[in-house]
Amino acid sequence: MYVSHGPSDAAAAAPLNLHGLPLWLVERGMLGLSVGEQIAGFCRKIYDSGFPMERVGVGMYTLHPRYGSHTFTWRPELDEIEHIPRERSILNREVYLKSPVHHMRSKGLLTLRRRLDRDDDEGFVCSLSCAQKGLSTMQPTSCPMIARRSRSLPRD
Repeated sequence: MYVSHGPSDAAAAAPLNLHGLPLWLVERGMLGLSVGEQIAGFCRKIYDSGFPMERVGVGMYTLHPRYGSHTFTWRPELDEIEHIPRERSILNREVYLKSPVHHMRSKGLLTLRRRLDRDDDEGFVCSLSCAQKGLSTMQPTSCPMIARRSRSLPRD
């Protein structure tokens, strides 16, 4: 999820210069950097290219019974990752039940865009705190990990 001070009409903004970003990501991945370092580097590259974001949150929910979920938050003024391990019990707490992520998962949505300077019909807990900081837009996006069948080569 990102939140920004930026204009609501993203089409009016100049295209971002992301030349070389895919190769840069692969190279960093090959270095064996932590997830937090990968996210921080990616966010800094996108921010430096001109994308007007003030906060990025990445959440990962795992099926492993011991490891629960992880939330990573990046802010440009800190230029570092805040890592918060989450227990499975978070799924029953109000902070999650009144979150854009829960709303999206329960409605089967992959993305959601909300202006924070208007009334928030869903009552998301995070909307008020972001709006109080002067942020204008929130756009959570879900990237579900879906098991895919691999194509096997035909046998002779």
